[in-house]
Amino acid sequence: MNKKQFPPPLTTEEAGVKKKQFPPPLTAEEAGMNKKQFPPPLTTEEAGVNKKKFPPPGRGRVRVGVGGEKLSRRELLLGAWAKQKVFPVIDGEKCTGCGLCALRCEQSALAVITDDDEENYRLVFTDALCTACGDCETACPEKCLTLENTPEQGVRDDKRIVFEDEMTRCSECGVLMFPAAMVRHLQEKTRAAGTGEIPFGLCPECRMERQIAMNILN
Repeated sequence: MNKKQFPPPLTTEEAGVKKKQFPPPLTAEEAGMNKKQFPPPLTTEEAGVNKKKFPPPGRGRVRVGVGGEKLSRRELLLGAWAKQKVFPVIDGEKCTGCGLCALRCEQSALAVITDDDEENYRLVFTDALCTACGDCETACPEKCLTLENTPEQGVRDDKRIVFEDEMTRCSECGVLMFPAAMVRHLQEKTRAAGTGEIPFGLCPECRMERQIAMNILN
């Protein structure tokens, strides 16, 4: 390949383009814009704002208690905390003991506890751990848990049982299953739906074995 096969690029004069065809940009005066059309920003006095209305940080803000005494930052925070003191109230007729409220609680204020023999199901509330976030209330599928304000201002470390029920066992193998309230709830749901009786008294494994035996006999 010979470099002479490619001539040098044309200049603007050779290409017929004149630089004068593109005039310089117009100034503000040539464009008809007057800088004086935009007045300087108003001062706080001209705008009618008084700086004295807003005290500097840390000054002019006095925290006053019920009796008129000054409150420290710690006392103020404790007072706000006391206003958020709530207690979960559960409707025992609707609760199934699913435990979703305890699973949703990130502070472990609600916890599922069983006895040593695992015969009783308890939902325990620890007052000192509750932050009144409301996650347990929104997680309840039956809408049977509500957070109510309590006037108690004592020590926040007591534990209370807010729901208690008996645990069920499989009628065939005796394995531990779930709260009796959940069995009743499932039975009511299936009857209302007209799907027939389902042996909720059996664990899933024994239920499958019974179904297989019935299919063989039929």
